Amino acid sequence: SMGGVYTMLAAIRRPYLFRAALLIDPVILPPRILRVLSWMRRLGLGKRQPLVQGALRRRRTWPNQQSCFDRYRSKALFARWPDESLRAYVNAGTKPAPDGQVELVFPTEWEAHIFATAPTDAWDYVSQLETPTLVVRGEHTDTFRPEPQERMERLLPQARFQVIPDAGHLAPMERPAETGTVIREYLAEPGDADQFSFARHLDS
Repeated sequence: SMGGVYTMLAAIRRPYLFRAALLIDPVILPPRILRVLSWMRRLGLGKRQPLVQGALRRRRTWPNQQSCFDRYRSKALFARWPDESLRAYVNAGTKPAPDGQVELVFPTEWEAHIFATAPTDAWDYVSQLETPTLVVRGEHTDTFRPEPQERMERLLPQARFQVIPDAGHLAPMERPAETGTVIREYLAEPGDADQFSFARHLDS
């Protein structure tokens, strides 16, 4: 997601820190959309972006983790998630609140800030990525769609692109076994001992 964009930029700036780059459904939108977001910021309207407003309106507290789980279970965003993934997400993403309820660990204001300041010039840097790279996309994602993938493939002919069947934007949580297999197989390919060692670490 957004981490894929920042991972790409970090690998470009500090390539010696990376054995390989794994970009999972990176938020590299079509150029026309990024131009609109850029102009909104120049006009001082960056905080009116739907993702920013959605983060600021996000519910922060629940009576307990079970009620949080039940609420998320009913949302379309989590429809493809197996219960195990959603349970782990709730357990890791909430903490006890002073009033006895549970609250989000990650502040919604910080999430909104990330959305409001995400790079709008990512396409200017894609062709500079020289680190061995695997780009993973969910088959039904509404974020890293076929159009930007095709553009990225032209700019990065040396990269590997993989689609996770029956997955959306949140493929690692929706199809954890399939996503993990794709990553391990890529890292374990012959020719790079460091990648192989890292793949074995993932198995442990």
